[in-house]
Amino acid sequence: MNIKPLTICTVLFISIFSFGQYSSVDAQVVLLESDLVTVGLDAASDTGLKNNDGVTNLVRPTFRGKAPFGARVTVKINNSPLCRATAVSNSTYSCKSEIELLEGKYTVLAETAKYYTKNPASITLDAKNTTPPTNPTLGSISDTGSSATDMITISKMLQIKGFGEAGARIDILANGISVCNLIIPVSNSYQCTYYVTKTGVYKLRALETDLAGNKATSLQEVTLTIVEPIPNGATPTIPDLSSGSDSGVSNEDNITNNKTPSITGTGTNGLKVQVVVDGKATCTNLIIDSTYSCSPILSVDKKYTVSARYIAEDGSVGAQTLPLEVVLKTLKSIPAIPDLVDESDDGMSTTDNITYSKSLIVNGTADMGDSVNLMINENSVYTTVLGPDETKWTFTYTASDLGEYNAVVETTDVAGNKAVSLPLSISVVRKPEFVPTVPEPNIVDASDTGAFATDNTTSDSTPTFSGVAGISGNMVSFYADSNKLCESVVTSEGAYECTSTVLLDGSYSVSAIQTNPFGDRSDMSPVITMTIDTLNPTPASLPDLLTSSDDGASGTDNSTTLTSLRLMGYAEKNSKISLLVNNVEVYSAQLPNTSGGNGVSWRYTYDAPSEGVYTIKVVETDLAGNAARASQTLTVTVLPVEPPIEVVDAPEPAIQPIVETVDTVVADPVANQ
Repeated sequence: MNIKPLTICTVLFISIFSFGQYSSVDAQVVLLESDLVTVGLDAASDTGLKNNDGVTNLVRPTFRGKAPFGARVTVKINNSPLCRATAVSNSTYSCKSEIELLEGKYTVLAETAKYYTKNPASITLDAKNTTPPTNPTLGSISDTGSSATDMITISKMLQIKGFGEAGARIDILANGISVCNLIIPVSNSYQCTYYVTKTGVYKLRALETDLAGNKATSLQEVTLTIVEPIPNGATPTIPDLSSGSDSGVSNEDNITNNKTPSITGTGTNGLKVQVVVDGKATCTNLIIDSTYSCSPILSVDKKYTVSARYIAEDGSVGAQTLPLEVVLKTLKSIPAIPDLVDESDDGMSTTDNITYSKSLIVNGTADMGDSVNLMINENSVYTTVLGPDETKWTFTYTASDLGEYNAVVETTDVAGNKAVSLPLSISVVRKPEFVPTVPEPNIVDASDTGAFATDNTTSDSTPTFSGVAGISGNMVSFYADSNKLCESVVTSEGAYECTSTVLLDGSYSVSAIQTNPFGDRSDMSPVITMTIDTLNPTPASLPDLLTSSDDGASGTDNSTTLTSLRLMGYAEKNSKISLLVNNVEVYSAQLPNTSGGNGVSWRYTYDAPSEGVYTIKVVETDLAGNAARASQTLTVTVLPVEPPIEVVDAPEPAIQPIVETVDTVVADPVANQ
């Protein structure tokens, strides 16, 4: 059962049975107060900060005291017995509470059959676990690191601080060993100082013990690092831009196009070096084999000031070295397209880059200080370095043969940045030879079907052209209105002949050009106008016997006794007519090209050799040689002459052909069917 502290009774009435148990009062016994009987907490149960402070955290503590040898001792709280024991030969006793006590303060006494304690003992029970203290930290005078909480220091005098329960004892454990302790004041904060002799890593934890001896440790183990300080005045060597990052013309000009260049130097092994760029710490590296290397990030093209310094593990830094100037240049302008100078460009134009010369003078521009590499057909043919005030370059390249030459310029600036120009295409061609102009085209007689050998009018839609003024081996091409008709290789005698492709009816301007085997061409020949006409003309009209020759019964019956037959008819102007009598041509004529009307008339007198029947018709041929079908046939009958009455008359003059112009040719309906 739980016993609460009660008012101390100085007189108890008890009855002891033979079994040693307490019972209700049977008799009154007067006990004497005596210092022969004492009571207190056993040292093992007195868990407080002091062994005799009467504070414990045990709910069943052990009690110890003095009593006469052999006496039976009962330990009580508020008249409630806790435990009993018999005093041993040295007049001491010890017993452990058989009842669990609640937390609080108690007055404890002991009694025997005769005596009770003159001076009762006061005890305090506190069995609750104490609140854990905070993690220990370094005080500001001890934490020399770059951060107030990094627990890195070069100081060997360590000021440890934290918070805990007021009145409790705090122990600072370093690697499990208490290095300092104290009683936490009423402010709940504590601070203790201890000294170390070695650098290294220490694991710190705070152990708190309250007044009752209850213990609690900080929640985390804290790492404390003690490092060596930087030697006074020590610096690494002046930093250098590594040759792998120094992309400039020289490995020692400290010019680079690398935005993360490698900065190197030497120093003391085991120390760390921090590279400072333009006053700002950028990167840190450990010195190994007396060498350090660090790659800061450079953002924009400009000149940078780079120095180095030692940095301790706690973040404290040493003196900086003298500066190194590093130039970052990553941007490069594209060089101008190379140019073929006018004196080398002797083609049709000074800007077409077509030349007959194999000596090619090429020039261009680039940035001052650039390295220039001229490449022709992907082969480097010229290199130069422009001076600090130069931007132009010139080079004469000798072409090995005719052909195409592509020229580009690759430039490299002082930082090693490269740029390539757009290409220049140069054509080295053979200088053309003079090719004489051929005469105007000639249509061969077989193709010139026109009325005249030189009228260039034909009914042949694939006329053949010829000439004799060419150069052997050359090619002569004929063109009609700039369209090629045909071509022919000139023979050893200078002759050439070719037949045109099919042409439609119409008028054409025909010319010829002579080309040598290299492709050099002559000027255009004089032009002729050629007319293609493949349509047959309209048949001529039915011939008619004039009334003056028609002395028959009717002036239109074509019966006559006259042998001199005067005939007439109509045909197209500018055409040729053939008069057939009994299918034998007896007359032909070229009709004129009159200015008016659609046709012209013709007249002819045919002398019939005798009486009889004569069939008469006309065949018309136009200027192109196209022949119309024969006209309708006129039948004339020459009758025998009866003996005349003798009358003497003057002779009639001979009739000659008369050509008349008519406005309209009236064709015979039958003849046009």
